[in-house]
Amino acid sequence: MKIIKAKCQSKLAEQSKSKTIFSSKKEYESQLLEAQGNLLSLQQEVFRKKEKIVIILEGADTAGKGGLVRRMAQHLDPRIFHVHAISKPTDEELRQYYLQRFFLRLPRSGEICVFDRS
Repeated sequence: MKIIKAKCQSKLAEQSKSKTIFSSKKEYESQLLEAQGNLLSLQQEVFRKKEKIVIILEGADTAGKGGLVRRMAQHLDPRIFHVHAISKPTDEELRQYYLQRFFLRLPRSGEICVFDRS
């Protein structure tokens, strides 16, 4: 099993105090389609090679995680792309080993899963 910690570099990080990230809606849509195409290619490769990918999204409420997940999943096959919302642990989960609630949701071979609000 390989663990890769990726740092996302985006146009947002490149912008200092500009309110506009993209110069036009056309530029945004073009880059979005390119990113979605890359994700679709990755999903097909993961399925073909029987790999597994876990994506963990962390951020404050209203940080845009839900919109990101929607845009990620828009063109992906939902049979092998799963999203798990991780909220505050229940009383039962607090009595268990911390990672136990994640283990039950890990992807099978050829699948990608997203943990939202880990």
